[in-house]
Amino acid sequence: MTNKQTLVELNHISVTAGSHLIVDNVSLKIKEKSVTSLVGPSGAGKSTLLRVINRLTDREDGLRVEGQACYREKCIYTCCQVEDLRQYVGMVFQKPCVFPGSIERNLLFGVRHHKKMNASEIPFFLEKILKQVHLWTEVKDRLKKSASILSMGQKQRLCFARVLAVNPEVMLLDEPTASLDPHSTHEIESLIHELKQEKAIVLVTHDLVQVRRVSDELIFLSAVNGTGRVVESGTPERIFNRPEQEETRHYLSRHRIEEVKL
Repeated sequence: MTNKQTLVELNHISVTAGSHLIVDNVSLKIKEKSVTSLVGPSGAGKSTLLRVINRLTDREDGLRVEGQACYREKCIYTCCQVEDLRQYVGMVFQKPCVFPGSIERNLLFGVRHHKKMNASEIPFFLEKILKQVHLWTEVKDRLKKSASILSMGQKQRLCFARVLAVNPEVMLLDEPTASLDPHSTHEIESLIHELKQEKAIVLVTHDLVQVRRVSDELIFLSAVNGTGRVVESGTPERIFNRPEQEETRHYLSRHRIEEVKL
């Protein structure tokens, strides 16, 4: 990954909610055409960091972000409007969030904010995006029907499609398979492998087996006293087999014990 361009860079990011420090002095880099996984216990600030990158923290009263967050070397808080940023940095959440209305309306929701499309273009566009997430054959005859009729796995792939329709360069995935069955999880992981050929992907997950399967880079965060800090980073192979820090070794050891018990 050393020859790949850095698309997102966080420099000394700290996030405070009231008097509570959620994230402390986090610095990291996200490279193009790769999957970077953020791993660590609950309360380590993993999802908060995704929200910083996508400026979802703007919506939360009492939340203060310090430090510098950059996209292509430009500060995301000063270089553009938040709507413009989300054309380049998209996000998929843990629970599929489909909007009221049809499958077609869901897919076109973001696109209509960023570009104009002729009516004649729309059918071809919908087919292209739905094929990209392997959903076309399942829904091609139901595009005008409510998105609520889809299964959980289909809804999550629709959420991926809705983000991809805007063609972002960076995709933030916050535990995208946590609520899915094994088959749907496999479909999403296959999609992640395909997408990283063109995009930078940041994945938050508690599934270390998934991390091994899809990641190029792993960043381990701790949650000492309820505050997230970066402990170490490297390839999954190196960190799983040769962790340098005691906090990492303890987390990986405990996780494997829990897996055996399950």
